[in-house]
Amino acid sequence: MVYIQKLLVSYTGLPHQSRPDLCFDVLDLSTSVQLSEAKTQSKLNKVIRKAKNNSYRIKYPNLESLKNIELILYTDASYANLSDRVSSAGGYVIFLRGQNGKNCPISWSSKKIRRVVKSTLAAEALSLVDGLDACYFVRSILQEMIKLNAGESIPINCFTDNKSLCQNIHSTKLISEKRLCLDLASIKESVSLGDITVTWIKTSSQISDCLTKAGADFHPLIKVLSTGKGP
Repeated sequence: MVYIQKLLVSYTGLPHQSRPDLCFDVLDLSTSVQLSEAKTQSKLNKVIRKAKNNSYRIKYPNLESLKNIELILYTDASYANLSDRVSSAGGYVIFLRGQNGKNCPISWSSKKIRRVVKSTLAAEALSLVDGLDACYFVRSILQEMIKLNAGESIPINCFTDNKSLCQNIHSTKLISEKRLCLDLASIKESVSLGDITVTWIKTSSQISDCLTKAGADFHPLIKVLSTGKGP
C-alpha cells in the first residue's frame, strides 16, 4: 500500500500542470481510503494507462491585443460522487479570451468540495464560488500588469449547466437551505453590480464536465486547450 501511495503522489501534480483529463481520476483515487489495496491498484493502473495512451499539446494562442479581454469561467460539480460516498467533486477551467475570440488557458481545477452538501444545487454553487475566487485573483494580477484606467475592470463571464443555480442567482426568492443562502448572496451581489455574468449552457457545451465525473468525455475540453477556439 505504501508503494501505491508513493506512485499516487508522483501523479498528483501532473493533472494540474498539463493533463486536465486526469484530474478527476487522481482526485477520486485520493479519496479511495476505504477501498481494498487490490481495487486501489486497479484504479491506479487505469489512470496510468490513460496517461500513456492519450497525448496532446496545450496551445497558448496569441490574443494580439490586451484590449477588451475577458475572463471565461466554466464550472461544474457532481453531488456525492467520490469514493467515500458523501463528498462531492467540483471543477472549473478559466480562460483569458481576447477580442479576436481566441482562448488562452489560465487555470483548471478538480477537487473535493470543501464541505458535505445536501443537494446538487449546493455543490454547483460552491464550485462556482471557488471558480470565482480564482478568477478574482487572476484578474487582480492582470489588471496590475496592463494598468487599466480608473474604474475599468476585466469582465468575468461564468457558464454553468445547472439551470436551478442560474435561476436562483437571478431570482430574488430565498432558498430553504440557509447555509447556502450566504454563498448565493455573494454571487448575486457580484451579478447585480455588473462585476460578473452567470449564464446557463447545455451540458453538451460544458467543457468542465470531465473534471467532476468518471467516464465523462474529456475531448471537448482538450479541443479548446489544443486549438484556442471556444466550444
